[in-house]
Amino acid sequence: MAALALVMTGAVALPANADFFLTPFAAIKFAGTARIVDLEQGASNTKFALGVVFGELGDGVLGVEGDVTYVPRFFERATGSLIARSHVLTAMGNIIVALPLSQTGYSLRPFLSGGGGLLLVSIDDVLGIFPIYRNFLGVNVGGGAVGPLTNVVDVRFDLRFFKSLTRENEERLRAGSALSFWRAAIGLTIR
Repeated sequence: MAALALVMTGAVALPANADFFLTPFAAIKFAGTARIVDLEQGASNTKFALGVVFGELGDGVLGVEGDVTYVPRFFERATGSLIARSHVLTAMGNIIVALPLSQTGYSLRPFLSGGGGLLLVSIDDVLGIFPIYRNFLGVNVGGGAVGPLTNVVDVRFDLRFFKSLTRENEERLRAGSALSFWRAAIGLTIR
C-alpha cells in the first residue's frame, strides 16, 4: 500500500504547500453483493468497519491518498451458524480532486476521490469445507467533504463505492464483479 501511494504521489505534481493528513475513521458497510461462496448470504447486511485514510492535499485541486478499510464479519448473518469468521480488507490508492481553498475558505471543502488497489477476502466456514482466501484487484470511487474543527484537526465525511475487478473468464465478466459494497465513513483528520 505504501509503495502504491508513493507511486501515485510521484505521478501527481503536488504544490510545495501540500499538507500531509491522517484520518482514522469509523464506517458502515452496506448494500454489498458477492458472486463468490456466501453460505449465509450475509454480504448484503450492514456491518461496522474501521479504517484509515492518509495522503497529501494542498490548497489547490489535486491530491493523493491511501485508503485502508477492515470490515469484520462481512459474510456473516447475526442468526447464521455456517461461517466461523470472515472479513474483507481493502487497500486502495486514490487521486483526490477537491475544491481549492481559495473557493471554500475555512468552511466545508467538498472532494471527489477514486482509484484502485486490492480487496482481500477471508471466509472460514464452521466445517472447514469451503475456506476462501482471495485477493481481488478492485476500484473505488466516492466523495465527501472535509471541514475544520481547529487549526490542525478537521472532520471528514465520506461515501464510497468499492468493486472488485474479475478477469478470470468471460462468464464472470458477464455475471458481474465478485464483490461490491458501499461505505459511509466519518473520521477526524489530523494535518
